[in-house]
Amino acid sequence: MARLEMVNLDEFQDRLSRLEKDIRGRIAREMLTAGAEVIARNTAAEIRARGHIRTGDMLESLRATEIREGLDGMQLYVYTQDEDRHGVRNEMKNVIINYGYYQKRSGRNVRKDPFVKRVRDRSEREVHEAMEAAYTRGLREAGLTEE
Repeated sequence: MARLEMVNLDEFQDRLSRLEKDIRGRIAREMLTAGAEVIARNTAAEIRARGHIRTGDMLESLRATEIREGLDGMQLYVYTQDEDRHGVRNEMKNVIINYGYYQKRSGRNVRKDPFVKRVRDRSEREVHEAMEAAYTRGLREAGLTEE
């Protein structure tokens, strides 16, 4: 039969309160940052592997946004930002490569290469592992778990 023994209830309550604040704040931010690093690294590797580099501007602009808090909680985005040396938005190049492009008048055609979906599918497990490791590390640093 299970037996529960409570010692120093005030300390336990303080630890639970600290855990809630840590998870909503520092630990959640570390988890999002860890997941974003994996996505950025894998996206850069896929861009290189698929040969979508001419000047390197798009690759250099790949990074995560700042973490924002909204009604749905914390969020950040990982994408190619800024403009290249010719004034073309890097995200626009990313979209054209990913979805393709056809201009009827000139007959210009850019075949689609859905590398973003490949990165998402291939990174899912690694992102979960990185976020779980950040969560565990955060709990350990807060003194809420042993190991």
